[in-house]
Amino acid sequence: MSLLSHPDRTLEEHLQGLDFISEKLLSYKHFNSSFVTKEELNAMRILLVYFHDLGKGTDFFQHKIIEVIRKEHPEAVRKYEDYLKHFEKEKANNANNELNKNHHLSRHAGIGAYYLLSNFTHDNVLIEYILLHIIKQHHGDLKDYEKGNFVLFEEDTDFYETQLKHLNIQAYNEILNSKGFNISTKQWKGIVSKFERGRAIGRNIRQLEEEKSLWYFLFQHYLYSFLLSADKGDVKIRREGREKSDFIVKQNELLPANLVNFYKEKEFGTGSKRPIDIDREEAYQDIAANIIKHKSEAFFSITLPTGMGKTFSAYNAAILLQNSLTETNYRIVYCLPFTSIIDQNEQVLRDILEASNLDDTLVAKHHYLAHLRQEYGENDELTYQEAEYLTEGWEQEVIVTTFVQLLESIFTNKNKRIRKFHNMTNAIILLDEVQNIPPKYYEVIEAVFAKMAEFFNTKFLFITATQPALINNHPIIELTETETQTDKTKKWFEKQKRIQLDKSLLKEGVKETEELIKIFAEDIKKEAKKSFLIICNTIRQSQEVFKALEKDFEGDTFYISSSVLPLFRKTIIENIQKNNKEKKRQLVVSTQVVEAGVDIDLDIVYRDFAVLDSINQSAGRCNRNGENGTGTVKLFHSGKAKWIYDKTLLNCTQNVLDEFPDIIPESSFYALSTSYFQKVKNAVQDNSVASNKIRVFLETLQLEKLNEEFELISQERRHYDVFIPFSPTARDLWQQFLDLQQIEDVFERKREIKKLRPDLLQYVTRFPNNKYDPPEDQKDKGIIYEENWDEYYDLKYGFKLDREEPTLAFF
Repeated sequence: MSLLSHPDRTLEEHLQGLDFISEKLLSYKHFNSSFVTKEELNAMRILLVYFHDLGKGTDFFQHKIIEVIRKEHPEAVRKYEDYLKHFEKEKANNANNELNKNHHLSRHAGIGAYYLLSNFTHDNVLIEYILLHIIKQHHGDLKDYEKGNFVLFEEDTDFYETQLKHLNIQAYNEILNSKGFNISTKQWKGIVSKFERGRAIGRNIRQLEEEKSLWYFLFQHYLYSFLLSADKGDVKIRREGREKSDFIVKQNELLPANLVNFYKEKEFGTGSKRPIDIDREEAYQDIAANIIKHKSEAFFSITLPTGMGKTFSAYNAAILLQNSLTETNYRIVYCLPFTSIIDQNEQVLRDILEASNLDDTLVAKHHYLAHLRQEYGENDELTYQEAEYLTEGWEQEVIVTTFVQLLESIFTNKNKRIRKFHNMTNAIILLDEVQNIPPKYYEVIEAVFAKMAEFFNTKFLFITATQPALINNHPIIELTETETQTDKTKKWFEKQKRIQLDKSLLKEGVKETEELIKIFAEDIKKEAKKSFLIICNTIRQSQEVFKALEKDFEGDTFYISSSVLPLFRKTIIENIQKNNKEKKRQLVVSTQVVEAGVDIDLDIVYRDFAVLDSINQSAGRCNRNGENGTGTVKLFHSGKAKWIYDKTLLNCTQNVLDEFPDIIPESSFYALSTSYFQKVKNAVQDNSVASNKIRVFLETLQLEKLNEEFELISQERRHYDVFIPFSPTARDLWQQFLDLQQIEDVFERKREIKKLRPDLLQYVTRFPNNKYDPPEDQKDKGIIYEENWDEYYDLKYGFKLDREEPTLAFF
């Protein structure tokens, strides 16, 4: 009898598919024996594969899958006709009657979780609990380790015994026996006796509190990720006619060691260089030499002034490190704080690959606005599901993604996020603009990264002009320094003369917007040949400033904030960059959206008071190449910083600024940042309440609580996501969205909406919930369609503000 798993495959085929995929994935991995031996992990892998779907062998699940086949899959009706007729004649009525009493009986994870332990014991009972927990939760999110999630109460026992009476044991044993496993009804009594005693289970769970180890957390995450990846892989990347030898998840390829060198020579040549180009090349060569020399280390940093070519140096360092590590082929994961700069960074890598005629499908971009690429290699066209599996599972050689995707796939209990976790093994993870991680999490992040380095051989490279004290208790190699010049990093900063930070206006105290506009206008008139960037802390103020200044400015004017549609933001930045190249005068008024990594260059920058690393990022948009004398970054105080930034960090910033003169040259920026991050360490990092709480959750496997506590970007609901149907294209997209919601098959509906989502979100912006009342029937919707959008929204300026309260600059 062929038990079914999916409409297009039997249960045996499904489990064999998982076995093949998970074995293949494991064969690509290399980890330290202090984590677990590969033999032990392989044995546990097989157990998880063959027991996770035991409940699919019940008549209840078979009844449900046959109903689906009859309704939606005529080709499967023909394929499994004999089995369907036999089941419907012999078992369907009984199964249906029981399901009418309790429709949960078709659930299939729980019984396999407990039965796994009839074929597996371990000296450390917590490992048994972890395997049980992984199977039990493989269709949901990981729950907290609490007694009630393991104890078999009377109602649980009754439930599983009903399933057991309708479990096709003989048919399932035909699958299990090939792996040396066997199940029987006799085993159930022993299982119940082990898990009906709450006191014993509580005592075992308290072992976690006593050991205070991160090992259990990483072990569970790893195996859970592995099972999910294999389970989804059998569904998403299984294709009719594709041979097993043509498995699309392959061992990583090594990128050529001279890849970046070749591109640089081809693109920039060997002609005369500006002083900054000479400095960039020297730093680039130092970094390249150091990464190979210290390849056995886990933590590296690249600390260089803005505009010193950190992206090229970082990619080159990662590729050289990848080529120097021989135990397996490492994956490169390049992480950035905001989606707004991912396209720019990913394009750099694509250009590098294309210069050497290499396939650019080696790189995948992973964030919520990114389209999935369905090309793969030179000749293969992927289905959408295959492309989704590869990108969301981080299977390509290079992944360009966000801090959120990285950190919220570690510090989480969420099924979908954890799936990629196993691919952080043997990965070189680069964190660009690392100072954007909240300092309150530094201690626990360091602790987890250190264990990932120890167990999984993961390497970490932190890249910034303002290096925070993220790693304090483990060796970290600053790649810009050499044996003969151990203070070379500091020297790079002290050598810079491109800009100066002017505190004069800041010292005058808080000023109203009208007064600030007069100051800006006078300076613009006085510096008639200079380009200006004004960065405000709130959308309201940025709109008021731009509207006041644009009409009299002699040159091109641009407004950009998170309130401007993503569709337009990209074009605005491209136009600013074009003007930079053509040396045209321009005025840009913005919120923080331009700060981190956006490659624009203005002569004079005004920046509302903020935390120091944001001020430094703003300074990076000023006179980047040092071609226009000395640029100036002028700080002012509107009193609105408190709406955006942490009060303690603002105090640290003010205190460190007070230590320096009114005009701070770029040569002092290193000292400025060093002093600031020491103050942050003392005030926020050391013995952080948030880090300590999260560490306890990790050590005791309280992952639901972990997920609530760890939040990289605040999700406080202060806005509505609103679709702006300003054009026929936009309205057509929305109609497609509505049409897709009518698809009956829930999985197909979700898949098609997900495919449309990146295009749809180009027309979505945020309306503040204290100024906008959506239609009553749309208040609970994820995206609101505002038919009368022009009453609330201006395509150039964003949301129309008409109240006194400031609108925060979401970014």
